[in-house]
This record gives sequence, structure tokens and C-alpha cells, in this order.
Amino acid sequence: MRDEISSALFDMLDIKKSLSKRIKNKLKDGEGTETTIGDCIDSVIETLERLEATIGLNILLANIRERGTIGKEKHNEDART
Repeated sequence: MRDEISSALFDMLDIKKSLSKRIKNKLKDGEGTETTIGDCIDSVIETLERLEATIGLNILLANIRERGTIGKEKHNEDART
């Protein structure tokens, strides 16, 4: 899943770079919104970055738990109280 999110993020960054300012400044729809195409692209990029970071953190925590580091620290804290 992380690879797919990273790939989508790079695709969105490429799309953002390839669009002209004129296109990015166009309104996303004709329904009275002030949100531009560029705003939408930035929002998708920010969301993908957060997902990528969260998944990376979850993988790190899973690896730490697998090694028993977190569990041992918790057990030692419980023993002290």
C-alpha cells in the first residue's frame, strides 16, 4: 500500500508541475466555489503525504513491536508501579 501511495504522490506532483498557472487558477467547478484546480491538487498532495507518513510510522512501530522493544518498556514501567 505504501508503494501505491508514494506512486500516486509522485504522479500528483508531476501533474502539478506540468499544468500552467492559468489552468491551476481555474475554478474547479461552476457551482459558485472559489476553490481552484490548484487548490484541489494541493489538497490531494497533502493528504497523500500524510498517508505516506502515517503508513511509514505504522511500519516502524510494527517493526519495533515485533522486536519486543515497546512491550518490554511497558512491562518495566508496570513493574515499577
